[in-house]
Amino acid sequence: MITRSFITLAHRTSSIPRLPPATRSPLRFFPLASLFATTSSGPTAQQKLNMTVQDTVNNAITTKDGKKKIAIFSKTYCPYCLKAKSRINTYVSNLAVNEKDQVEVVILELDELEDQGAIQNYLQEKTNQRTVPNIFIAEKHIGGSSDLEGYKDADIKKLLFGTAAS
Repeated sequence: MITRSFITLAHRTSSIPRLPPATRSPLRFFPLASLFATTSSGPTAQQKLNMTVQDTVNNAITTKDGKKKIAIFSKTYCPYCLKAKSRINTYVSNLAVNEKDQVEVVILELDELEDQGAIQNYLQEKTNQRTVPNIFIAEKHIGGSSDLEGYKDADIKKLLFGTAAS
């Protein structure tokens, strides 16, 4: 929607027949598209991309349906990502059956997504880390592969379930 504004100009020409003073108006109105018009057509393409990126990241991280999430933002060719995914898969496979049912591992391979740069930019805003792997456990940002190495299985279990391993 374009807001229109009007500019008033005093317009007198000799080619226009003159009317008597009582009926003659020295002012004419010319509609102009305002240079300062705002639109209400919704978000721009960049804003939509940003919203989509935020939704993608937040859906990967946020716990739903009572399941505890482990989210890894990764790239298929990255050796540090492979190491982190292997560590998480080993951890989850060693959980008790009832605990496995409560855990959901989400791995987003950024190099397979069209908006990988935008996702990494958003992750940098959110976590101050743009590199991969970018790991979240139970909605808590852990960091990268070397940060994950500092966590023992008991620490991961405490993050996920609130209790230490028995």
